[in-house]
Amino acid sequence: MSCPAQFSSRNKKAFMAALDRIAAANREPSPREAGCLFSALGAMASGAERSAERWIARCQHADPSKQHAWDVPAQLTVDGLRGALVELTRIGNINGCAVKSSDTLAARPLRDNRPSCAWCDRGKLDVIEQWSDPRDGITGVTLKCDAAKCGKLTTV
Repeated sequence: MSCPAQFSSRNKKAFMAALDRIAAANREPSPREAGCLFSALGAMASGAERSAERWIARCQHADPSKQHAWDVPAQLTVDGLRGALVELTRIGNINGCAVKSSDTLAARPLRDNRPSCAWCDRGKLDVIEQWSDPRDGITGVTLKCDAAKCGKLTTV
């Protein structure tokens, strides 16, 4: 999975400000806001900072009063989206996206930098599927826990 070494601080601040605005209204994101913010996460994860900026701006222009009520999935709540940003930032900071030469890799011991499973806290997550939107370049991934007794899927 390719990811930026670190997300732009401007987009991270704008993303958090959008979530703070929603939380200050004492509500969860509307379907449109949740979709825009989730798309912004995908854009940031794939290094498409301009696309992320546009998605965050779309969220700020969404009118929640004109949208229907819905049961917000846990990952798309204010807390869920905050946690996703933190996790993607952590993964990006651990893995980075700079390609290292084989000499550099041979000189250092191999470490398992895969993220840990949030479900069981024992296994590591493997990428089993990755997709992107051809129009916006938004990338998403499905991860699977490698622990024999877990095997849970996580989509980011």
